[in-house]
Amino acid sequence: MMHGGFAELDLDDLIDEDLPPSTVRTPGSATFHVEDKMTALFVSATWQLVATVTDNRGTVTTIAQSTEQPSAHSVAFMQRWARATIRNNKKQLRKMGVDVEATYLKWGGILEDLEETG
Repeated sequence: MMHGGFAELDLDDLIDEDLPPSTVRTPGSATFHVEDKMTALFVSATWQLVATVTDNRGTVTTIAQSTEQPSAHSVAFMQRWARATIRNNKKQLRKMGVDVEATYLKWGGILEDLEETG
């Protein structure tokens, strides 16, 4: 015999009581890279800094890009740009699994500067 409602259905087994896993990855499970990419043009070229994160599955995510310029960037400029990118994106980088403090030190940063940005 058919009833008109769903009162006879037992849905207790379908309810998941466990909390979903954290979306925050383990620090150091992803790496932060900065590359001075050259784009060859017909008779010239442009360079642009590109910051990416590679996770432990090999997925590459672009975090930031500089404006293009007609010559390669200096090492000092790349370091300053990388540190600013890390400071400005540290919450996202941590969530992606980057060890922000170790990476900031690698690019010549001082940890106190990293803490000042909140």
